[in-house]
Amino acid sequence: MKNKLAYAVSLAVAIGLEASAADYETAQQLQDGDLLSADVLNDILNRIELTLKPITNNELEGDWVATQIVCNNFYYPNCAEASADFTFPTGTYGRREVEVSVTDNGDGTVQLSTDAYNIFGYKVNGDAAMDETCAVAEGVILSCGVAGSGSYTHRSILRSSDTQFRLSLPPDYNGGSAFFVTLLDKVVSTPVAPSNLRSTGADDGVNLAWQDNSSDETSFVIKRKSTIDGAYQELAQAGANIVSFKDTEVASDTTYWYRVGARNGAGDSLYTNVVRHKTNTITSG
Repeated sequence: MKNKLAYAVSLAVAIGLEASAADYETAQQLQDGDLLSADVLNDILNRIELTLKPITNNELEGDWVATQIVCNNFYYPNCAEASADFTFPTGTYGRREVEVSVTDNGDGTVQLSTDAYNIFGYKVNGDAAMDETCAVAEGVILSCGVAGSGSYTHRSILRSSDTQFRLSLPPDYNGGSAFFVTLLDKVVSTPVAPSNLRSTGADDGVNLAWQDNSSDETSFVIKRKSTIDGAYQELAQAGANIVSFKDTEVASDTTYWYRVGARNGAGDSLYTNVVRHKTNTITSG
């Protein structure tokens, strides 16, 4: 079991790094001697499953921000110099961000609509709004084409998370100036999850602190359980932009598990890493 788990964790990290190396960060920060509770293990396994599941058309529905990198593959085969902003259609390399809306066509395809041109298809002349008809094949290839153009582009598609996808052209693509890499980030109304939850002991309780990664939360919800296989209960809420909380309702020589999520009118974010804390001489509560 240990070897299988080590392999699975390594696989998940490798896939995540390949999908979006700059943005990838695991929620669980395990240290030597830590015991894996069921919720921590399930979180790890769910992340592995997420990266391995075939991608479906309906997952692309919604509003997205597309970060696109373009380069001329003759001069910049690895897009290494595609870092400067540029103006279409004259630019030959650089990056841009555009808004994309994806809707279901009801025939096994989806429609991509945007005010910018050349989202996932071949480069075309002009700088006008475009619609492209796309479909996911075998869960790993996104095929798109502009109506009436007679040409389609096939791109690999990988899932970085439940709200981000990475699209790329094959290494041997020879289409001149075109988008080689596209990151799709879904526009979601729930807050971005907090991270880096940590705990320290105090004379009158347990101090919790976390990192605030959102700008639209109305509160942070602190959840706690007192048995490894128990269910989390909402303990308290902290206000927007507050990054700490003291739990004074604890018993001495007792182990507690904590996690924190961000909340707004649309719902709760994903939760932070789980922190396990054992009290010593605390007698409050």
